[in-house]
Amino acid sequence: MNVGPITFSGTAGTEETPLAVSVTAGQTFISDEALVNGTLTMAATSTLEVPTSLKVTGDMTAPKTIQFTVDDSSSNAIILDVGGTLVLPGDATIQITSAFEDPDPSYTFQVLTAGNILDETGAQYTSAQLLAMVPDVLPSGAGWDYVAYYANNGIFYQADISGVPEPATWVLLLLGLTGLVCASRRNARKAA
Repeated sequence: MNVGPITFSGTAGTEETPLAVSVTAGQTFISDEALVNGTLTMAATSTLEVPTSLKVTGDMTAPKTIQFTVDDSSSNAIILDVGGTLVLPGDATIQITSAFEDPDPSYTFQVLTAGNILDETGAQYTSAQLLAMVPDVLPSGAGWDYVAYYANNGIFYQADISGVPEPATWVLLLLGLTGLVCASRRNARKAA
């Protein structure tokens, strides 16, 4: 039994795999912009690592451990794109690593999308159940955080820039501070 990593890589999804890929227990499937033209079946105890992107045209059975890396080049792109049904174990965890330092706050990162997202029993996941599998916030170190949300059978991260003041707010703050400094100097001159 082979327990080493299975790595597929290509440029912008150009490397195609066979029509059916099966990953056994203990194996790690690493996708570097790979395209699986068919189905991808992974044992629950295998691991999926996606440092760039993975596209599966058919159905996919995912493992319990999924690791994604989001970077600037992933902006407005889909990291895991499943054309058919995605089956996620109920106890799956999706770990996301942020590899960018100063992203544009207009970026939206789509972590995964699928035609249908089901659990092992065939029941449809609710958006709350799917969001519980990913971190609530993707820290970026750029002064804002990326907040997870669910839409159109996918999980997205979008910048929460509500804590960053608008330029007009800064101007008003500086004008007010300037006024206070001028008033205190005038009062100091009158007292002298």
